[in-house]
Amino acid sequence: MDTPNTIKDRENEKFKEFLRLLKTNPEIIENQAIKNEYKNLLEIAMDRAKVNGYWSETVVPELLNLNIIDKSDKEWYKELLDIAMKEAKSNIDWAKYIIPKLLKLNIIDKSEIKKQYKELLNVAMEEAKSDIYWAKNIIPKLLKLNIIDKSEIKEQYKELLNVAMEEAKSGNDWTKEVLPVLLNLNIIDKSEIKEQYKELLNIAMEKSKSSYYWAGYIVPELLKLNIIDKSEIKEQYKELLEVAIEKAKLDGDWAEIVVPELLNINIIDKSDKKWYKKLLNVAIEEAKSDIDLARFIVPELLKLNIIDKSEIKKPYNELLNVAIEIAKWNNDWAKDVLPELLNLNIIDKSDKEWYKELLNIAIEEAKSSYYWAVYIVPELLNLNIINKSDKEWYKELLDVAIEEAKSDIYWAEYIVPELLKLNIIDKSNKEWYKELLDVAIEIAKTNKLWAKYIVPELLKLNIIDKSEINIDIDLIQHITLN
Repeated sequence: MDTPNTIKDRENEKFKEFLRLLKTNPEIIENQAIKNEYKNLLEIAMDRAKVNGYWSETVVPELLNLNIIDKSDKEWYKELLDIAMKEAKSNIDWAKYIIPKLLKLNIIDKSEIKKQYKELLNVAMEEAKSDIYWAKNIIPKLLKLNIIDKSEIKEQYKELLNVAMEEAKSGNDWTKEVLPVLLNLNIIDKSEIKEQYKELLNIAMEKSKSSYYWAGYIVPELLKLNIIDKSEIKEQYKELLEVAIEKAKLDGDWAEIVVPELLNINIIDKSDKKWYKKLLNVAIEEAKSDIDLARFIVPELLKLNIIDKSEIKKPYNELLNVAIEIAKWNNDWAKDVLPELLNLNIIDKSDKEWYKELLNIAIEEAKSSYYWAVYIVPELLNLNIINKSDKEWYKELLDVAIEEAKSDIYWAEYIVPELLKLNIIDKSNKEWYKELLDVAIEIAKTNKLWAKYIVPELLKLNIIDKSEINIDIDLIQHITLN
């Protein structure tokens, strides 16, 4: 005898099988018997969805996504919609997942469901005043359906927005998640809430001076809303940024989270050049002994491009020299700080001689350090400071790298390929190149890293004619496979 559980399991399997059938054979939807079966299953699914979140969140929406219902099913659809509208007033899953799916089917004209929709929206608006989930998830979904004109909902929306503004003064998820979502619906002109917003921002700015949560999470979200002109907030922002950098000297959260978040908003510009230079010099000086400032704050400050590179090169080079020394014994500086500083591209061709010294140091360190081989030398080579005029120096460097790569996998995978990508060697170095290629091909027969990384880069240089390349078919297949 069947138990309730075995009956339910059988029905569940029936649902899964039916969904698989329709997804793999969409043409059978034209069959009326199949359509009747679908309608029957949808009714069962909706009944289950009243008490089971999985059915309301997943099964019913999946069935509706199949788009089997059409205008010929209008009366049946309206009955279905009535049930859904009533259920959605007290069941958040129905309001979030099922109602939007049903309405997007466009079976009936919007005017025919306007009354029901407004009733549901009224319920949702009331719920949203005390329930963040309704405010954040349900209201936006319902309003984006465009069933009614925005002017019809404006007053209710403003009431909800007032609630959100008040709640936001506590610095909770209403600030981070609800306010941005509600404002992006563009129901009202932002100028209408300018004074409320300024009051909220003033509160947030004041609290931010002693709270990294407000400074790193709340203020950035408020500033991104663009309710007021940046010039109106600039002085408060600069004051907060100075406080944040001071706190970052002692607290990693301020260094890693707060200051980068504030800098990413781009409030300051070239008109703040003098103030910026002072702030930058303080940050660079501190960064010489503070990994968090070196890793998180100085790079973000430099990315603002407030001053010309030439104006920052001296303090930047000083910091880089310090970072190089520390990175020789501190892996965190080698892995996180030096590559980040180098990636700013402040070093240019006018620094070539200093750069060569730097690269020589890095090559030497890379012989015994994984971090220098994997992170620092490739980043230095990516700067493309050297060119064909440095060919002899480059060839000596490449010879060293090739020797190291014979016994060190990191040199084979990271350093030699990056050196070859610089394209310094040309046809005038044909004989030297051929010797190098022969060595590489021989090693590649037994070393997959050479086959995968070094030989292909050598061949891309096109120094010699293909007919001159002494390579067998087995190695070509090996290179291709790897």
